[in-house]
Amino acid sequence: MSYWFGYRAYNKDIDLLPGAGILEGPFDSYDAAKRKKESIRGNDIQKTSIFPAEDKEQAYEKIANETWMI
Repeated sequence: MSYWFGYRAYNKDIDLLPGAGILEGPFDSYDAAKRKKESIRGNDIQKTSIFPAEDKEQAYEKIANETWMI
């Protein structure tokens, strides 16, 4: 089991659709994923929660159902 999260560009001040989601991972531990997630900064970035997945295919399936947060 490895850990993954997603992020995408999004500017709430202009009426545009969010950018394509980018999948980050695999990480060996939750803490490693958390450090990487915290290093991605910007006012126009939305991120998902960190979630476990067996492989990249499963991670892409899960990211489709994740909630995006600023």
